[in-house]
Amino acid sequence: MEFVSAASVPAPVLPFEEIDCPPLGGKVKVRALLLTQRMGIAQRTANLKVKRPDEPEATNAIIPEVLAICVCDGKDQPVYSRTRWDTFGAQHPALALELFNAAWRLSGMSGEASKKN
Repeated sequence: MEFVSAASVPAPVLPFEEIDCPPLGGKVKVRALLLTQRMGIAQRTANLKVKRPDEPEATNAIIPEVLAICVCDGKDQPVYSRTRWDTFGAQHPALALELFNAAWRLSGMSGEASKKN
């Protein structure tokens, strides 16, 4: 097998999905976390599990954070801040979880994605 040439290697592209988000007036782009973001979220989740072992729902605190990073407009700009996603989720919990689950899966964090890797 030959070595690759740096000049011929394609640039990496984050996986994404477009998801209809009627409360926002159209589609949003849900992308995967970058490696450093993924590692940071994994560490915060682990820390929450250690700090609050009797509260499995404590890890839900990362949901608005992931949404703030991964849910973008057509120009790859974040749609909302963490605080705004927290409020959005209170008003539209099923849609917020759909967006989060897409970001989680695209980032390789879901159980099914982990099994494939």
